[in-house]
Amino acid sequence: MLSCNIGEIVTMFVATMLDCGQMPLVPVQLLWLNLVTDSLPALALGVEPVERGVMDRPPRDANAPLFSGPFSFRLAWQGLMVGGLTLTAYFLGLLRLGGPGMEGEVANTMAFATLTLSQLFHAFNVRSEDESLFTHGVLTNPAMNRAFLIGLAMQLAVLLLPPLPQAAAGEVDPLSITAFQYDLVCNGVELSSGAVRNHDPEIMIKAFQMVRLGEEDVKAKFPAMYNAFCYGAPPHAGIAPGVDRMVMLLAGEESIREIIP
Repeated sequence: MLSCNIGEIVTMFVATMLDCGQMPLVPVQLLWLNLVTDSLPALALGVEPVERGVMDRPPRDANAPLFSGPFSFRLAWQGLMVGGLTLTAYFLGLLRLGGPGMEGEVANTMAFATLTLSQLFHAFNVRSEDESLFTHGVLTNPAMNRAFLIGLAMQLAVLLLPPLPQAAAGEVDPLSITAFQYDLVCNGVELSSGAVRNHDPEIMIKAFQMVRLGEEDVKAKFPAMYNAFCYGAPPHAGIAPGVDRMVMLLAGEESIREIIP
């Protein structure tokens, strides 16, 4: 995750310094690729099988820094590689492959696809520090394979399904978002990246105002979440994909208690 984030920083920093006009990525695309690459692949790495010969290695020096020299160097060059590939795709689209009047859109799409896919593939690269993927075994971590396929399918859907590219490019009117959609995002996608970003009731009220719901509506429809935020940030975070909310909507139930036994 650190090397991939370095790649994102390099991409945006270089494009900003060169004053390219059309930035490689818009904010919603950065949020999307963090969702796709920082959730399921990261969890899959957590269940990576133990490497062969791990018990034969000498113990790590207790006084060694967390970011040792070789580790920091590896983070740096891998991040530069991800950023370099993304910038290469961006400038190819901007200068060579984009049709007249479409240079910015083509460059943005190519950078978006390259950065997301490179991070998905990079998850395989970090499974082992000493062995190549082919020596380690491509299929030895089924969870990683499933995470990669899910992330790939999500990315292809955003790139190819007609309504979604406009949403990824930030061209959708925020007022078209419904309260239920916000609820799914707040309870599911935001926590799936491993961090609670919205824990302030005032921010929550303002967010719901964008979908035409006032403070009294929020208190009536989402009392538990509003009251929890009034006490500050929740004491935990982690994965909460919001599947229960999706089932509630699909089943047409008014209360989530009808879904969760």
